[in-house]
Amino acid sequence: MKKIITAMLVASMILAFAACGNNVDETTTAATTTAETTTAETTTAENTTAETTTEETTAAPIVAAEDAKTVLSNVYGNFLDKLAPLFGASSGEELKGYFVSAEMEEITEVDPETGEEYTYPMPVSGPGALSLEDTDNLAYYTLFPAESVSKLNSAACFFNMMNMNNGTVAAFEVKDAGDVTALADTMKEKITTNMWMCGFPERYLIVNVNGTLISAFGNADTINSLKDGVLATYADAAVLYDAAL
Repeated sequence: MKKIITAMLVASMILAFAACGNNVDETTTAATTTAETTTAETTTAENTTAETTTEETTAAPIVAAEDAKTVLSNVYGNFLDKLAPLFGASSGEELKGYFVSAEMEEITEVDPETGEEYTYPMPVSGPGALSLEDTDNLAYYTLFPAESVSKLNSAACFFNMMNMNNGTVAAFEVKDAGDVTALADTMKEKITTNMWMCGFPERYLIVNVNGTLISAFGNADTINSLKDGVLATYADAAVLYDAAL
């Protein structure tokens, strides 16, 4: 019974703080018939033209090679390793329980007094994806502006399970490279003008990782360790903002 009560209290605390096929038409059929009666030289020329047209109409690839959750997952281990010495831990593995996501999972345990199984919801440890359709939830966890959600392909986050203002880290996969700078500026404005509750973050950070923006706010040790972890993971990452709040 004590375990049930404890699990419920922990969960409540965390929640509080935290294609198409090819179409064949009459023109195509006629062209095919004509091609059969033409010389090899003409046929080659037509094929060359077709290949050129195909290349010109191929859609450009998206900016980011990885979605937001993958980027954070890649950074996560290095971030914890950089943070570990500041907590007196020998490795980042010991700190995995300190940070959770907005994703939930059902935990099943057995009450030692009654032998009965019981389940309760708990946040998933480490980075988790965020729905772009739930703009209120996205803004709550990351401060991302709802009016700019259409510019994203994906979003993800993780945060300090005791107090989000001690360390909240988010990533946003941007659709168009041309929007990266403007979005970073908007995110900076949201963070620096936010009305904070339950403590005031010491620093904030915004980094561009190949078209995916990582933003974070929290105490100085957390933010500095995150920056070091990002740069250790992605050598070409560009720090756009790193300042005190």
